[in-house]
Amino acid sequence: MQMAMRTLFELEGLPSSHLPDVLRGRYAGDLGFPAQIAYANFVTSLDGIAALDPETPPSVISGKSDTDRFVMGLLRAFADAVVVGAETLRAEPRHRWTPAHIYPGLSAEYSELRTARGLQPEPQLVLLSRSGDVEPSLPAFAHGALIVTTDQAASRLRSSLLAGGRAIGLPDEALSVSNVLRVVR
Repeated sequence: MQMAMRTLFELEGLPSSHLPDVLRGRYAGDLGFPAQIAYANFVTSLDGIAALDPETPPSVISGKSDTDRFVMGLLRAFADAVVVGAETLRAEPRHRWTPAHIYPGLSAEYSELRTARGLQPEPQLVLLSRSGDVEPSLPAFAHGALIVTTDQAASRLRSSLLAGGRAIGLPDEALSVSNVLRVVR
């Protein structure tokens, strides 16, 4: 049996959603987010490293920690969309960015949480790529994905996307985090 996590600090009065019993026991409580919020998740090594060269898979930093994967699954279970950059996709081309993919042992509980929250079965994958140089046959695109890219790259990509996939183009100078979040919302 996995030990529950321990909260070191949390502001008073934050929203809270009841978690299914197994998730609540693992997380040591409930968790919640205000509506229309964007949140990020990343891990660092003990010496504070959070990024490596582009050829190194991001999972190298966490050592594929069971607790890190559980929390990542929980955060994805709350998410309407998971936003990743094209370099992250290239570093881990077989990844799916769903709760069940990152932590399969609790896929039923993550699914229960998503259903209780009225969410789609899986979060929408949103891929950011200035160049639009992506491989639409990768598993991440199997259930449709939204690719946010430049106008020119979007028109080139639209003909090669699988069913359910979409490409939205922005003017090159407008491809910023704030504009991408507006598109996602």
